[in-house]
Amino acid sequence: MQPTDLRTLTDVLRGDLAPSSTTAATEISERPHARLVRYGTDDQYERARAAGAVPVLLVPPPAVPAWCYDLAPGVEPANSVVEFLISAGTVPYVVDFGDVSRADRHIGFETYFDHLIPRAIAEVVDDFAGPTDALDLMAWSLGGTLSFLTAANDPGLPIRSIITIG
Repeated sequence: MQPTDLRTLTDVLRGDLAPSSTTAATEISERPHARLVRYGTDDQYERARAAGAVPVLLVPPPAVPAWCYDLAPGVEPANSVVEFLISAGTVPYVVDFGDVSRADRHIGFETYFDHLIPRAIAEVVDDFAGPTDALDLMAWSLGGTLSFLTAANDPGLPIRSIITIG
């Protein structure tokens, strides 16, 4: 490693590369491996509902922090998917699978697509209570695979679309 590489690694580990702020958020529910958070202020939430927006559920890969969708809000160039979605007039939610340890080795793909993600979908629809009982899933990496498996496992879920990244 070069000295520059070590300085960069140190900056990353200390959090010195970008502000450590986050977008305003409200916790909707707290369950093991399925914490649900709604981003945005109450005013942004009410405006999106009144405008007939469709909420977006962000699905991260397991064992990746859910804040991966909210990197350095308020910074230019923009790095926050959450901030972009709010500026587009929708309400983003994220299901946070939390830390995964050896004690969680019993959790398989089926736990995510048969229990955790469908429950998060139902909670988003209940919380948003918009003009349509539908939402969009936006998922990164393995979260995309889990989103497609969720939709295939239960075609009756109120999923309007699935957007995958990476």
